[in-house]
Amino acid sequence: MDLYTRLRTKPVLHRAWAKIRQSAFSSESENTKRAALKFDADWLSNLEKIRNQLQHVTFVFAGE
Repeated sequence: MDLYTRLRTKPVLHRAWAKIRQSAFSSESENTKRAALKFDADWLSNLEKIRNQLQHVTFVFAGE
């Protein structure tokens, strides 16, 4: 399995979200916390959307 294929697996995306979530909720930025709360409310569906975009090479990183 190549790195790009491994990167879009559910376990890898779940671990990535856990790290991002932890960082976002400890952020001093209220905007970051709000965005994380919004994403977290439907995180499984949101990660699935990202996984599909990665699979179809349509994902665009919007930044922080």
